[in-house]
Amino acid sequence: MKTPLIFLCLLSTLTRLFAGEGGLLQTFQPLEGFEAGEPIIAPVTCYAHNTHTGWYPPIRYISIRYVPVSLGDTSVGDINLASLSGVSVWADESEGGPTTITLDLTRLKPTHGYTERQIVAATLECLRRVAGEKLASTPIEAKYLSSGQDEIKELVAAFLKHPKDKEFRAP
Repeated sequence: MKTPLIFLCLLSTLTRLFAGEGGLLQTFQPLEGFEAGEPIIAPVTCYAHNTHTGWYPPIRYISIRYVPVSLGDTSVGDINLASLSGVSVWADESEGGPTTITLDLTRLKPTHGYTERQIVAATLECLRRVAGEKLASTPIEAKYLSSGQDEIKELVAAFLKHPKDKEFRAP
């Protein structure tokens, strides 16, 4: 009787060690500018189930849905241009290797009157703001469609050459 009780106590302790701790993280997202005509780069607070996983979770949150609180009776819906247009951004550590940031543009499409170029430029600026100094030493891998997207490839190449301490705008 004593052995199962001890086992359950140890199991409970171990699961708490590996479960992590939820909390709030801040990221930046390219939000719909409504009448501004340009995407708005805005700080956004997100809930994370595990806040102790390194510096890169806020990078993933750049491209997740964002539905702001509305004072009216109608819901605004998702206003994150990255998620609406199919852009996906994430960072992860490969086994034994460095952290790599991946920018997946294979599902990129214009949305809400914004061009692909505007959306990608705003997403890259969000990435610059979230990663900060680590961006200079972290490799970025971009995934494109097998054909086309030449203008977007040039934009990403310009971002990679751009000084990381200065705001990025589409050239």
